[in-house]
Amino acid sequence: LVVPDIGAPPAAPTGLVVERYLGLGGREERMLFWAAGDAGPAIFYDVLVSTDGGTFEKVSPAPLISTAFLHMSPPVDVRYAVCARDAFGRRSELCVCRS
Repeated sequence: LVVPDIGAPPAAPTGLVVERYLGLGGREERMLFWAAGDAGPAIFYDVLVSTDGGTFEKVSPAPLISTAFLHMSPPVDVRYAVCARDAFGRRSELCVCRS
């Protein structure tokens, strides 16, 4: 059995920033921005949110290919995290930011 060396998993994203603003209809929305990690081939990103200060749950409806995400009508006090995924489904460490 030959197993290819698929290398390291993707590096964690860096510099997660959350910007708050009023969207259409006066509801608060949050725009998240981050930078790609510098090691390992990231293909997708997942945005996660924690409302209880502990467990993170995915909030992005589909894998993202960009380094930005708009969270419409978010809960008031949450923590955000983003992780990178590669083509093999391996995830990076989380990059965390309080909103």
